[in-house]
Amino acid sequence: VTDNITTEALFMNGITTNSPEWAATESMRDGRKGRRPNVKRDDLRAILPCLQLTAEQKTALEPLMTAHRDCVKAALDAHKTATQPVRTRLQELGKSLREQVKAGTITREDAATQMKAAQEAAKAEMQAADEALKAALEACKSTLYGQIAGILTAEQLTIWTNWLTTGEVPCPRGPRDGKPRDSVRVRN
Repeated sequence: VTDNITTEALFMNGITTNSPEWAATESMRDGRKGRRPNVKRDDLRAILPCLQLTAEQKTALEPLMTAHRDCVKAALDAHKTATQPVRTRLQELGKSLREQVKAGTITREDAATQMKAAQEAAKAEMQAADEALKAALEACKSTLYGQIAGILTAEQLTIWTNWLTTGEVPCPRGPRDGKPRDSVRVRN
């Protein structure tokens, strides 16, 4: 899931507000108009530079990351396939109810009640698929993290393990590597 993803794009891809993908994107958006919050845990982009991987380790990491992306894609595709009939059924019901309201055979209130009941039933069906997706994504992550630990040296493994347990990134981040500015730039 990307940082600059919109709610519309999530719904168009079949991601509901109570699905794991939605929660993942919610944690990335903190009201600062697309900027990421200060992420401590599960951000490989923050910890990998701290490990100072060798060229051989970086080469070994590439297929691991590719396999992880494939695993995540397979899990998301399976979730989409499992939930597609439910989404299609809701879309068809919505279209039918709109046509009935337009024709005057039912009131808007009756249509809203029927749609709400169908959405509640669909929510229960979707929850099982969401739980399966969450488990599959966790399995993908666990596999990747285990494989990464397998290519690390003892010193790197200490940093890695500390990051996994505390969530704290041990090295400074930013363009100055944590060093203070030498001078202050004054604008005229």
